Amino acid sequence: MSRHAPKSMNMAIGSSASTQEGYRVAIKHFDWYQETRRGEDPKWEDLRGVHVEGDNLENLMIGFGTYLASSNVRTRKDEGDLLTPSTKAQYFGRIKELLKLKFPNLREMWDREKEWYLPMLEAVKRKALSTHLMCPETFEAKTKPLYPRLSDDLVRVKERAALKNRAGGLASDIDGACSLLIAKAKHHAMSREGPLEKRLWLILCAQSVGRAGELKFVRYDEMFWDPHFCAPDITWTELKTRTQHAMIQGPSKIACEGDFYHGCGAYWAVERGLSREGSVDPAVANFLFPQLHNVQHKAVARKVSKLIADLCGAQYSSRSIRKGIATMLSAHPRVSEAEIDARGGWSAESNSKAYKETTPVLTIPALNAINSWEDTRAPKMAPSLDHLDMLAQSEVEVFMENLYVIDLKFFKPRGELRPFLRACTAALFMYHFDIVRAYGPTNLIADVVIKAAKEAKITEGKLKKWSTEIREQFNSQNLDFPASDYVSSVFVSKVASVIENTNLQTSTNTDQRNALAELSAQVAKGRTEVLELSKKIERESEKKLPKKRSGPTSDGTEAGSKVNENAPSASLGRKNDGTATGRPV
Repeated sequence: MSRHAPKSMNMAIGSSASTQEGYRVAIKHFDWYQETRRGEDPKWEDLRGVHVEGDNLENLMIGFGTYLASSNVRTRKDEGDLLTPSTKAQYFGRIKELLKLKFPNLREMWDREKEWYLPMLEAVKRKALSTHLMCPETFEAKTKPLYPRLSDDLVRVKERAALKNRAGGLASDIDGACSLLIAKAKHHAMSREGPLEKRLWLILCAQSVGRAGELKFVRYDEMFWDPHFCAPDITWTELKTRTQHAMIQGPSKIACEGDFYHGCGAYWAVERGLSREGSVDPAVANFLFPQLHNVQHKAVARKVSKLIADLCGAQYSSRSIRKGIATMLSAHPRVSEAEIDARGGWSAESNSKAYKETTPVLTIPALNAINSWEDTRAPKMAPSLDHLDMLAQSEVEVFMENLYVIDLKFFKPRGELRPFLRACTAALFMYHFDIVRAYGPTNLIADVVIKAAKEAKITEGKLKKWSTEIREQFNSQNLDFPASDYVSSVFVSKVASVIENTNLQTSTNTDQRNALAELSAQVAKGRTEVLELSKKIERESEKKLPKKRSGPTSDGTEAGSKVNENAPSASLGRKNDGTATGRPV
């Protein structure tokens, strides 16, 4: 290959030395590609019209693009540094420009260039990025996954002990990282970006399976409280696909550290996350994290990466959350690939995604799995204050006035997001004594709750009463199936058997409901007790009840009819005592 491009080509593409060198390197990579085709295809200098006539030019570009995007191409033929995705896209574009100069008579192809070239370029960019991330030599591939909660199922045996006993106070999962930030909580500072705001970064990235840079686009005026799901619906911006879609949020089953509602409530109460005093420009006041607004999304990702590396170690970055949750969801038996793609914003392999609306119900299964719920299908209700009596409601309003500084209309009384604020306040009540036990009464999250309660003349005894009532209501609203699909099916079949036998014995709907209520209450105590109770009931039924017969019973139902689909589902609860697990530091 000649050291210099032809003179006519130089005039067309510019005379700068760096520009000329860029085109020469692109031609070099094109020739290497042609060599991979068993030497049967000509290199650049030997390329003639017969090689590109008809739709052969398009086919040539497809082949070269696939070679660049799917291979770990280096700066030199078999050695040197890897080409970055952006460099691959640049070389692909330069070869297209050179072909246009070399074969200007292919007018039909160049007239519809936008039709075939632009989609091809986007495909090269996407595949090149995917190849880069998967290459063992890249930092992204070496980045370790960070799971919501560490599980032996997801970690190789040689790494388990080291992760469970991290040296230097490092966290081994997202809940652990949030625990470290809770311990560092401090009062509102004008600079923002306090520990509790950073904790919410991690929680929101995990719940939304989002790229860290996408945090900056979350806005209060694009949030909605969904009364059907009893949850906030956030409008999430996907940077890669340049789309926006619904991203409903939900509660954690396990503990408060990674709980979305507690995370928001603590950030708003301690660090004044709903205040827009002085330094906040009115133009960005409606953003969840206004101080990130004037920062490029890549810089936001670097902030999150530094935070995670400081909390978990140098081998973790902002990609670790997405990597860990994608791995966890892929291994989950009750979350489909389509539901993973919907939550994480990954592109589907087929065109069907173009016809699917990313509605809340499509993203809920992955959300529930992230939050450790076994029943991934049923929406999980937020902690609620609504069941408290009328006197308590007025006291709660006074408490909230003393707890938050609210400058945003959405959260004021009768504001659109006031139910969201009440849910977060309920979470602060529900987990208050967990925080006190795990981090001490002087921890600022506990401290602001205690001070606001005193201002509202709410005693510690009443706080305990409300905390217990809110937790009981939360658990009863979010009954969860046992951990095994097999056990779930066994349980349902046992319930159906009991109902059927009760029909035969008494023929009354009241006894049906009583039997089912007894079983549902026992489910909350654990899988083993449920099965034992079911077997016991079955044995007693076999002894006392007449042989099963067909035909309608005296209450008009068919013997052997299926269990009512709207009957209460099973619940594992949290722990046997109904409390969440704290993480002392």
